[in-house]
Amino acid sequence: MVKYLVTCSFILLIVAILCFIFFRRSKPVEEETPTVVKPLQTRAVWVTRWEYNSPETMRKIIENAKSIGLDTIYLQVRGEATTFYKSDIDPWAIELHKGQLDMIGKDPGWDPLAVAIEAAHKNGLRVEAYVNIMPVWQRRTPPPADSGHVFVEHPEWLMVNKKGKRMDPAVDHFYACINPILPEVRNYLTSVLTELVTKYPNLDGLHYDYIRYPSDAGDFSYDEASLKDFANHNHDMTPSRSITRWRRWRCINIERLLGEFRTSLRKKSPKTNISAATFAGYWTAVNAMGQRWFEWPDKDLVDDVVPMLYDNNMERFEIRMKSFFSDKNRPKKGRVVVGIWPNKAWKNYDLDMLKAQLQMIDDYPSGGYAIFSYGAIFPKHEANDFAKCIKEFNDARPLSQNNIKR
Repeated sequence: MVKYLVTCSFILLIVAILCFIFFRRSKPVEEETPTVVKPLQTRAVWVTRWEYNSPETMRKIIENAKSIGLDTIYLQVRGEATTFYKSDIDPWAIELHKGQLDMIGKDPGWDPLAVAIEAAHKNGLRVEAYVNIMPVWQRRTPPPADSGHVFVEHPEWLMVNKKGKRMDPAVDHFYACINPILPEVRNYLTSVLTELVTKYPNLDGLHYDYIRYPSDAGDFSYDEASLKDFANHNHDMTPSRSITRWRRWRCINIERLLGEFRTSLRKKSPKTNISAATFAGYWTAVNAMGQRWFEWPDKDLVDDVVPMLYDNNMERFEIRMKSFFSDKNRPKKGRVVVGIWPNKAWKNYDLDMLKAQLQMIDDYPSGGYAIFSYGAIFPKHEANDFAKCIKEFNDARPLSQNNIKR
């Protein structure tokens, strides 16, 4: 009898399960309506380290940006391995002490990044910490020997030219840059970025600049470590024997650096947005600077690429825009935020050209625009005609939906 009841119970359980599966499958399923969504558009402005010098000017910058409909500040907080935030790694910047070299590392009595984040969030704006990656010194006079600055602490990290000479601002008239092939350099730079997101958890993003080989100054780096690594990965070749391989190898070095940044940042602050300013001419970026930036978002190295399309020739501007957003080139992930420079020094750059560039950026599936720089549209913190033009353009369009993306 007991065996019979057990058997019946088992059969009833099987029937119940089959009925559940049948009725669940037979329930109508609502079909999803496919949609094509244009990427959320950023309205950003670069604020360089020379454009603020007090809490009052910082707050004025934020207010002015908001007044013309901008939603993101790329705030430069590291220019030459000196900082505009509290750091245990690099010294305070001398720009916060009117450029006095002997004041390097001295606390200015205020924290520019903290002030900016607080003011921006109160006004509904985002802040991305704009960081020069490779450069470590720009001045002809080196930092004091006791400053703890990386330029004097680690001269062996500097890139060198074909003659084996280290980069020197007094000779090259450019930033001295450090070499990403060296593991200790990559560790140092990674620690700089992870410190930022750790100490400033409300920071909305990091914005990389100068994440490239410094072709602006010449052809670097031909140091022993670089040549050895290149030979090890390229059948004992030298750069002169295969310039194509040399260029590809340099791209790989930059991507390895980006990858190490991403891995570390994901652990510390997974929601932090990562953007990178890049050279607009793509093949020049690839061949001279090691920037295969079309590929960076798809390789999950950055979220946004920001090509610096600073141009006063609309025909050339349009050609590059078509290149950025062609099906072949356009990243399938992330966003392309187009950088423009309304530069009064260009005699033919007028309001009509600014309007045309903004409209073209809007017409393409872009991630928005970034203006270089704050001083170009707010000289002495007063709105000029370019600022008024940007406001008019923004007022005619709904506000971006990605404000305060934390």
